[in-house]
Amino acid sequence: MSDSFFGDLSPFQVIVSCIALLTGAHALYTLLAKPRLKIFLADWIGFVSPPHEVTNKFHLGCNLVNPTAKVGALHRLEAEVFDPQGCSQIFQWNLFFEYEHGGNVVQKRTDPYPLAVSPRSNLLQFVEFKAAEGVKIDSWPEGRYEFRLLGWANRPNRKSSPNVKAIFHIEIDQILSMRLEEVESDQNQLIRVPIIEWTPTKQ
Repeated sequence: MSDSFFGDLSPFQVIVSCIALLTGAHALYTLLAKPRLKIFLADWIGFVSPPHEVTNKFHLGCNLVNPTAKVGALHRLEAEVFDPQGCSQIFQWNLFFEYEHGGNVVQKRTDPYPLAVSPRSNLLQFVEFKAAEGVKIDSWPEGRYEFRLLGWANRPNRKSSPNVKAIFHIEIDQILSMRLEEVESDQNQLIRVPIIEWTPTKQ
């Protein structure tokens, strides 16, 4: 009997066996891995400015990516917005929408519901966020803002910790600040602001 760990196998057979072992281990790990979601953002945010009121809604394109072999479900999505002074307000997803007429018209599609993302696939969803109940937005001072996007994937209970996160920043200048605080119009205005920096964070 050979004293070698691989017995009488040839070097080629040893290599094939190792590859098969690693492949099987990776397949088992993938099968047993918990579903997780990552979120990637569009390159702009759309503020919804109502007539003669301070803006308390914004639109965001969210691409949900599921790299695992199991279905992932996003049960809730919120945004914590920090103004230049470091004060924060919570915005909650309010509705899902779609674009019509060449992307210039926004149409509500449905109220928010848990989003299922198939294994190893992605889902693009346009989301409107609105200031949470009891939150009053008095102004949008000029300066740099940080948006912390928080999601609950496969966690129906909001009391559990969010496990989907992304951070992005925008700049609001004096003119934009005035537009967000009051619009002389008889209908909502969509004001697009570029995202200058964003960072996805791991679950």
